[in-house]
Amino acid sequence: MLGIPREELDHIDTLVNFDFERSTPAGFRCHVFGAPVPPGHLIEVAEGLLVVDEVMCFVQAGSWMSEPEQLEYGYEICARYHLNHLSTGDISRWGRGIPLRLDCLLHENRSRQGAIRAAAVLRRVHDGARSPMETATAIMVVAKRSQGGLGYAKIELNHRVDVPNEFKYLAKAGYFEIDVYAPASGTGIEYNGSDHLDKQRSASDAERMTVLSALGFRMIVLTGTQFAHQLQLHRAMNAIALAMGLKCDRSEAFQKRQNDLREFVIRHWDGGL
Repeated sequence: MLGIPREELDHIDTLVNFDFERSTPAGFRCHVFGAPVPPGHLIEVAEGLLVVDEVMCFVQAGSWMSEPEQLEYGYEICARYHLNHLSTGDISRWGRGIPLRLDCLLHENRSRQGAIRAAAVLRRVHDGARSPMETATAIMVVAKRSQGGLGYAKIELNHRVDVPNEFKYLAKAGYFEIDVYAPASGTGIEYNGSDHLDKQRSASDAERMTVLSALGFRMIVLTGTQFAHQLQLHRAMNAIALAMGLKCDRSEAFQKRQNDLREFVIRHWDGGL
């Protein structure tokens, strides 16, 4: 029905302006915004049927999603890719320019339900992720320590590095993009999935690492195999923390939280890392 998967039709979430408008007929869950819903965040999908856009959904998600779920959701709506929930594993790439609109809505409605938590989560969201596993890599870095992340939010995604003339003889490409970059320490993190096993791709990766290392970047590579195994990812995250000048928490309690976060970020992708 209107593109909604059948398995999600057991209930429908509705949003009303004020509490006195709330109603809960069977099959519906009602949410209250606490003010007139801004018309600019409403989309007409059929005659007489309006839905709220992704920006409004993100704000409202702060009232029922866990923080890691909302953090992931923020990355996904700000990403360069789009998940097609009607076809498992189908990913298309496009830009949406959501972050600025989110900032504006949160500023205008900072006292509304979910807005305070949404604003806190948004400070750890960075736009432009190019794949779900790039999102997963970023989350492992920016999520709070109490949630198993490194708690380091001052990163950039897909940081562009132009190859200076004096290094152009080292690589074919004129520039490279670093998946996750921490400017303060010059640390770059690359996620290499199974597609990087191709011989030509691996040769290009080697050139990338050579040039970026020559330019003074501290480069660390994460792989799908590391994400699939707790201890391997723990050691890799320790290396990232060390490069960024962060404390390595090797306690059993933190490793448990980190593994919970690892399992969360790969829960839909363990077959295609």
